[in-house]
Amino acid sequence: MTPRLSTTVDGLRDYLDRVGFRQLYKFIATVNHYAVTPSLVMRGTAPAVHRFFDTVLEGAAELALLQCLMTGRAAKHAALPDKDRVLADALVEAGLLRASPDGREVSGADRQLISAFGVDLLIDRRIHFGGDVHEVYIGPDSYWMLYYIDVAGIRRDHRAVDLCTGSGIAALYLSLFSDHVLATDIGDVPLALVEVNRRLNRREAAVEIRRQDLRDTLEGRERFDLLTCNPPFVAFPPGYQGTLYAQGTGVDGLDYMRDIVARLPKLLNPGGSAYLVADLCGDAHGPHFFGELERFAAADGMRIDAFIDHVLPASAQVGGMSSFLKRAARLPADADVDADVVAFQRDTLRAEHYYLTTLHLRTAAPNPGLRVMRRGALPKSRSEDAWPALLLSS
Repeated sequence: MTPRLSTTVDGLRDYLDRVGFRQLYKFIATVNHYAVTPSLVMRGTAPAVHRFFDTVLEGAAELALLQCLMTGRAAKHAALPDKDRVLADALVEAGLLRASPDGREVSGADRQLISAFGVDLLIDRRIHFGGDVHEVYIGPDSYWMLYYIDVAGIRRDHRAVDLCTGSGIAALYLSLFSDHVLATDIGDVPLALVEVNRRLNRREAAVEIRRQDLRDTLEGRERFDLLTCNPPFVAFPPGYQGTLYAQGTGVDGLDYMRDIVARLPKLLNPGGSAYLVADLCGDAHGPHFFGELERFAAADGMRIDAFIDHVLPASAQVGGMSSFLKRAARLPADADVDADVVAFQRDTLRAEHYYLTTLHLRTAAPNPGLRVMRRGALPKSRSEDAWPALLLSS
């Protein structure tokens, strides 16, 4: 990070402290949503957020710049307070805001400001406001993984690692409890963004950023007390390519997950934990991957808790995946991708449903085995000896 950008990010941090951004954001997201789905400011909700600023906080000129960063709403440059005008100019130069051709207004650029789990983040604006395929991912799976972390068991001297860090949210969240956090990624854009977010949260002393493939981290000699990862896990039909953060390895996209689980006994210190999250394909009885997890747990004496928070029919994924693949490959809008996705789900993945699942894995744990918790009614087993019932005893 250049000295000029560092100064700009420091100025932004001071501004956010001055206007009380974190508490304002919690209020906007509401008590009911902030804990697990804090990214509620998007194209569809932006008008309601604007009304909030115009009514609840009417006349607060110092918040005009905040609206630019949160929703992209344009602000009159001349109407900004003197100190905010200086910051706005620096943010425009850094590419974090955009100036109109005549210089009279500033508005949102390619970054959006959010707050989640006590961490303030600049993320890829296109996630929530559309446009080209975004370059850095953050979404519900990221938040739900953090929701399940048992932070009471983390000590300041514990060493933690966040693989495929992306925006850095997990690494920065862990640094609220540990002074030794490693964040790794291989993409230029996420590595640059997590560096900005680290400074924005004043976590330089606690978070190390490293360009490193997750498989190299897994094969290294370092050991950790805690590991988190939201790996690339999406499986695409043959001949289609996804983005760096989305496309998983292996036929079903889960080979990164398999690599991590297999190496945990040698990677984690005694009593260590790992938290992983993925969308797992399966049938009406549960994810296919659970059979492998049972074998991992039995072979290595691991305790694995699987929390299924969302189940979606495979058919509901077709439209979104087809649209994503068209945009990623810049195919014409009328390209027939749906048929390829449906055939891939049916014939290769045997996917009737997708289960968004957070895994908590503990090595050398008492009561090893797989325990599955699923919201909603549990389906009946296909037979008395069917592998696992969806709620297993511990």
